[in-house]
Amino acid sequence: MPLILSGSSGLSGNVGTTTKEMMYAGAVLQVVEGEFTTPGSTTSTSYVDTGVTLSITPLSTTSKILVTARMPMRLMGYTYGSVRWLRNGTPVYDPPTGYEFGITTTNADLRTVIPYQFLDTPNTTSAVVYKAQIVSYSGATVEYIPASHRAVLSLMEIKA
Repeated sequence: MPLILSGSSGLSGNVGTTTKEMMYAGAVLQVVEGEFTTPGSTTSTSYVDTGVTLSITPLSTTSKILVTARMPMRLMGYTYGSVRWLRNGTPVYDPPTGYEFGITTTNADLRTVIPYQFLDTPNTTSAVVYKAQIVSYSGATVEYIPASHRAVLSLMEIKA
């Protein structure tokens, strides 16, 4: 019987005597993925939640979490800002002062998808919640997850 990895039911099949302790460093222990389709926008010059949030419960305190995401956006006019990622309310990917995305033409309408990928070490076996926040440094409208688009957030636990 083959091994089957399912996002809803986990690992099934003939796993024999294989345990997480027997797996090699760098092995994928689990994957959690979410899709988000609720549109939003902000003119806030302070970070606000986007609704892109996902939880994973690591199997080991030494595990790494590979966070991979895609965030669709629409920028209209002179707009610039950033997205930061939090783990349990604490920034783990916090862009430097300035901006990550921007457009400096006043009559523009730019639609783009910004990819993110970073490795985190939560040092826990309790549930860990990752979420995205966005800011418009210019105070102009930034749409995130525009209509008919989707954001994706994937959390992959990697054995250390």
